[in-house]
Order: sequence, then structure tokens, then C-alpha cells
Amino acid sequence: MITNRVMKLVCLVGVAALAAGNGLAATFIGAVGATNEWETAGNWLPVAVPDRAYIEVYSFSGNPTARITTQSNTNLFFCTANGNGSYGSILQNGGTMVYEPTGTYSYCSIGQAGSGIYTINGGTLAVTLGKTLYAGYYSPGTGQGTLNINGGSVLIDGGKFIAGGETWGGTGYVYQAAGLFRGATNILANFASASYGYYSLTGGTSIWDFVQIGKAAAGRMEVANTGYLVVTNSLRVGAGNVGDLVVSNGNIYTVLGSVGSALVVGDSAGSTGTVTLVGGLLNADKGMQLGSSGGGYGRVVVKGGESRSLNGSLWMNGPSELLISNGVYNTSAIKFNNTTYTGSVYLSGGTLAVGWQGILTNVISAKNNFVFDGGTFSNINTALIPMNLPSASVSSNGAVIDDGGYGISISSVLNDVAGQAGKLVKKGSNTLTLSGACTYSGSTTVSNGTLKVAAGCAITNSSLITLASSTTTADVRAVTFNLVNGLGGNGTVAGQVIAQAGSGLYPGGANAVGTLTLTNAASSTLTLTNNGTLYIDVTTNTSDRLVVKGGLDLGPNAALTISSLPKLNSTEPYPIITYTGTMTGHFSQTNGLTTGWHVVEDPANSRVVIYGRAPGFVLTIQ
Repeated sequence: MITNRVMKLVCLVGVAALAAGNGLAATFIGAVGATNEWETAGNWLPVAVPDRAYIEVYSFSGNPTARITTQSNTNLFFCTANGNGSYGSILQNGGTMVYEPTGTYSYCSIGQAGSGIYTINGGTLAVTLGKTLYAGYYSPGTGQGTLNINGGSVLIDGGKFIAGGETWGGTGYVYQAAGLFRGATNILANFASASYGYYSLTGGTSIWDFVQIGKAAAGRMEVANTGYLVVTNSLRVGAGNVGDLVVSNGNIYTVLGSVGSALVVGDSAGSTGTVTLVGGLLNADKGMQLGSSGGGYGRVVVKGGESRSLNGSLWMNGPSELLISNGVYNTSAIKFNNTTYTGSVYLSGGTLAVGWQGILTNVISAKNNFVFDGGTFSNINTALIPMNLPSASVSSNGAVIDDGGYGISISSVLNDVAGQAGKLVKKGSNTLTLSGACTYSGSTTVSNGTLKVAAGCAITNSSLITLASSTTTADVRAVTFNLVNGLGGNGTVAGQVIAQAGSGLYPGGANAVGTLTLTNAASSTLTLTNNGTLYIDVTTNTSDRLVVKGGLDLGPNAALTISSLPKLNSTEPYPIITYTGTMTGHFSQTNGLTTGWHVVEDPANSRVVIYGRAPGFVLTIQ
């Protein structure tokens, strides 16, 4: 029997071999295609069978089968003796290694209180009967196990794989570049606080029912290149301690399982979980939970690629965070725990796309921090979605809201990020409805579709409202639209517009020629008073036009500023304002007129024109 547990590496090609540190060597004779019991004396030279409980160094290739059967509670120590400082290695290039424990507490380990390496380039390593395979079993700093999967298969039939630790700690590493790794439960950093587990999946396929990263100590998994990870039930990142999951470079990552339980980041009190998506696809189809009601901290950072939860929601609890700087985060809904949530959603780039349920919460304003800082919030549903945050901050980089052609309703307060003038850009062919108090002070741009400002939101602080094309609409029927700084662009504004002191109307937009239409059933649609100014830009033989479908009130101190008049044909009148109701008042000052040019009211035709020479119809010169 071999009892010395201090081993050295022996690697033979074409046969299976075992060597002991005391100088004795034994060769396992496994013919290609044959099945041989490890404990059969006739298959060994010398004839004495090595102690199956302490097999330390082993190497084989071809197609033999080494079958190890332990009895009672005997454990198999792969690659290392049961003592500090020992080292061993197994290299498998083919064939089948089967571990068949019969004891209730039997297990199989790589790195048992020493340093062990198992490298599989081909063939199959199988652990049967629901037992556990360890990498780095115990003794902090000395129990270190490494599993290298470069091909072939590692199959744990109904059992667990644990990298890093048992009761006393240990360090476990997995490096998978190809092949198949499959089992029931995969745990990185188990039990002891001194343990550590690491899994690098750069190729091949890894399939598990359950994965826990950072269970009782720090654990980390990286999925990169062509690695393909499938979790059929539940993944916990930060499953009691610190867990990190990084997905990058075109990988496909899938979590199935039940709704609400598939991917949990920051699983329990005292745990911290972080998921970083750099590229590829993070597919948690049935939903994702960040943080826990007990105080776990969950963080998802999207720097590229796509995160997808189309059949489940993003649940946010405790001090959890969602940070998007690039890429896409798709989910059917975002829901906040109204008792525990104290975190933030920070959209600084990329896209946050929400589906059929939208964003729902009952948390108080002081507990919520939703920041728009340049990214896009979009609707990926086939109907209008609500965004019912109590408050949101908008930075100078802006909030881009895309209704996806189906509509978005925001009842949230939209205010400035401290020290910045927040701005809003509306996209999509349908309607964005704002019904919360909108106090942001930057510009508002409607590039497509309709912006509807309902009761409670007058965007009175917005520095400039721009309609970017003739198909855009600002719908303000529910309120009086008191403009502090300006309204401009191409498109239609439905509602009474009052341009107050210092504000301006910019048909076509600032320094651009176009038509701005104001519509309302009220008798006075446009009031331009108290130093409010109409800005008219011209280009070769054409000018801006303000179309008022209603009355026009030019009260005290209304001003008109015109640019580049010499570009117009002086023999033609250019209507700059048309209206359907009545006009009261006059422009008290006109800027930009050059010699020979005039501003003329034409009440017979309900318009105001500019001209250079009278064109043969009656004009009233002001």
C-alpha cells in the first residue's frame, strides 16, 4: 500500500500511471477501449493495488476507463496528499475517469490541504451518485485546487462543484477554454470566510441548475470570448458575501428559472453582488433582482452589449444600483420596493428599454434617485407604458425619451441635477405625456411625434422648446403654456401660448427657416407681450412663418427681430404671421429692418408681412 502522501507529477502518454513520493511507481494498464476497475490487482504493475483513498498523481490518454469506487465514508483526494506543502497533478487526454462513492459523506477533491491540478484535454471526468467535487478543500493558503478544462467533459451527476473552501477555507480555480462542464450546483467560495473561488469561462459550455458566486467569502466568475454559460434555475451573485460576475466580448449568458428568482445580485443581508456587462448578451429571461429586503447590496453596470429580461421584471431593493453608460438594458418592467429601496438608476449613455409594465414604484421622493445623464429611455412594448417614479433628475447631458411609436406617460417630477440645466429630447412617432411637476431649466426638443404637457406640468422653466420637424406637436391643451425663454421649431403646439418677458418664438428654430403652428379653440391662442420677441430668420427668397389658428394678441412691448433681409426678393410680400381670429395690439419695436424694408399688417388677409416695395395691394404701414 502507498501511505506517503507527498507526491510529484508523473505524466505518461498512452497509459495510465500513478507514482508515489517514496520512489515507488505503479502503472495502470488500460487497453484502448477497455473498461478496467481501478482496484483490480491484475491491472497494475507492480501487482499491488495503490490505496484507492489516497490516489495522488495520475496521467492517462487514449480510451481506457479508470473506475474508482470508495466504500463507507472514504474520500478521494485528487492531486495532493493530505498535508500542507504537498503537490500533485492529473492530466487527462482521453478515456474516462469515474468516481463512484458509496459512502454517505464521501466526496472528491482537487487540492486537499495542498496544491492540486486536474487538467482535462479530452475524455470524460465523471463524479456520480450526487456527490461533490471540490477544488481547494481546506486550510487557508495551502488548500488550493485548479481545474483546467481544455476539452472533453466534466460531469457531476446530480451533485455539486465547489471552488474554494469547506469549513476551514481554501482556494479554488476553474479555467475553461473548451469542452463541457455540467452539474447541479456550482458554488464559488463556500462556507469559510478565508476561502476564495474563481471561474474563468472563455470557451466551451457550462450548464448548471444553480450557481452561487461568493457564498461565504469572495467569489468571481468571468464569462468571455466564446464561453457559453446556462443556468436553468437560479444564479446568486453575492450569495452571502462578495460576488462578481463579468460578461464580455460577445458571450451568451442565459438564466432561466421562475419569474423573479432567476438572477439575484446581492442576495442577503451583508452580501454585495456586482454584475458588469462589457459586451455580448446577458439573458436573465425571467427577471433580475438587485439587493434584498434584508440589506443586501446589488449593482449592475452596463458598459456595452445587451442585458435582456423580457419575461420578467427588474426588482430593486435596498441600496441597489443600475448604472448604464453604453449598450442596452431591456426589461419588461422596473419595480422598486417601497419599503427598503434607497438606491439609484443612473442612465449616462446607452439605452434603458422597458416593456409592458413600465416603471412602477410607491417609494417616497427622498428615497429615490433616478438620473438622466445622456442615455435614452425607450418603450419596447406594443402599447403605452407608464413611468411612475416620484422624481427624477435631468442633467445638462439630457434625458432622451423615445416612445417607440407606442407612447410613454411620465408622472414623475423632472428636475435639474444640482448645478446643471437639465434638458429633454423627445423621440418616437407617438406621444410623450408629462404630468408631473417639470422644473428642469434646460431646453426641450421634440424631434418626432407629440409632446403632451398635462395638468401639473407646465415646463415653465425650460429655456427653449424646439419642434424639430413639421410632423412634431407640442400638445398643451390642459394648461396655459407660460414660456419663460422660448418656443421654436417646425411643428404644431396645441394650447394657449403666452410668451412672457424675455421669452422668444422661433419658427423653424433658432437660425433656421421653418413654420411653427399654434392651434387652439380659445379666442386668443398667442399672447406675445412684456418684451416677448418673435424671431424671424430668412434665406434666399423664403422666410420663417408663424401660423396662428386663433387670435393674435401683441400686447405692450411685443418685439420683432428679423435677420438677413437682403436675401429676399424686395418685390414680393413675405407673410411672417398668419392668423384665423382677430389681431390686437402692435409690435412696439422692430429690429433688423434695413433701408427700404417694412413690416406691414394686412388685416384683410389676416396676416403680417415684410416687404421691400408695395406689390399692388392695399397695405397698412406701421
